[in-house]
Amino acid sequence: LKEAGLQRVNISLDTLDPEQFHRLTRRGTFAQVWEGIQAAEEAGLTPIKINAVVVRGYNDHSVADLAQLTERHPWQVRFIEMMPFGGATDLQQSQVVRTDEIIARIEQALGPLELLNHGALDGEARLYRLPGAQGTLGFISSVSLPFCATCTRARLTADGKLRLCLLREKEVDLLTPLRAGATPADLRQIILGGIWQKPWGHGLQEGEFATNRVMSEIGG
Repeated sequence: LKEAGLQRVNISLDTLDPEQFHRLTRRGTFAQVWEGIQAAEEAGLTPIKINAVVVRGYNDHSVADLAQLTERHPWQVRFIEMMPFGGATDLQQSQVVRTDEIIARIEQALGPLELLNHGALDGEARLYRLPGAQGTLGFISSVSLPFCATCTRARLTADGKLRLCLLREKEVDLLTPLRAGATPADLRQIILGGIWQKPWGHGLQEGEFATNRVMSEIGG
């Protein structure tokens, strides 16, 4: 992959406990993922970013262990607030662990965190560092501190739709015009037209939830 031009990798890893990992993922083993992370580092696919979606009752007790990885590795471990959408939003809302609680748990176990970049966002993450750590901690606070006003992202789904906001149902069909013979210039105009329809925000504060798809259908 490195020889093919890949520069770095993002890896989803919600826990360091092998049994819990298997229970959460229902496939593969923690050992295989850990070997893959080490291989990526050896190949120079850096900086490595490890993403953990924190879910109350599942892996919220593991945040300090994950954060501790940055003490000995130059990685960015990113903690992501779970975003309620799909068909179980009532349950998911009760499982959201907000960034301030995650930080409090880490500081209780490992000591105070240093805020980096004066709190400015690095992409969608606000960065911190443990004292003397090689790596950094990122916190993606989509629920408690939404960054919608500066969001420049859209997502291409596996079935050829341009989803303008992960938590909104609005999508632009690209597959149908592509199969009908649309040129790159045609598709560019369709995409630009879609971007102009990008929502002002995800609507969670107003109690609006996307229910038309679950994450496995959206992809990414």
